[in-house]
Amino acid sequence: MASKKPDPDRPRPLLTFDADFEPGEALQVYLWAEHRSRSKIRFEIGPDVLSNVLGGATPSSDIENVALCQRQRRRITAACSNALRHSARNEIRLQPGDFD
Repeated sequence: MASKKPDPDRPRPLLTFDADFEPGEALQVYLWAEHRSRSKIRFEIGPDVLSNVLGGATPSSDIENVALCQRQRRRITAACSNALRHSARNEIRLQPGDFD
């Protein structure tokens, strides 16, 4: 099977997300994304989002929190795009309203 070559005329997506989520500290999970026109952006998924939006944080297990984020990846990446509209920072903490 032939591999597809990138189409130079097709615009790059605004955000290109890393494949993996990273555990943080104190019930935080991070997702990094490369922005089309600036440096990498770190999106923080905090305990409020883990518990109230995504359905439950596990205080004793970073692995389970990362797995929860992997299962909810589509919702999280959409929320990251929403959050980016309101912030020009390179570190953005997702809020429950970003999931609307």
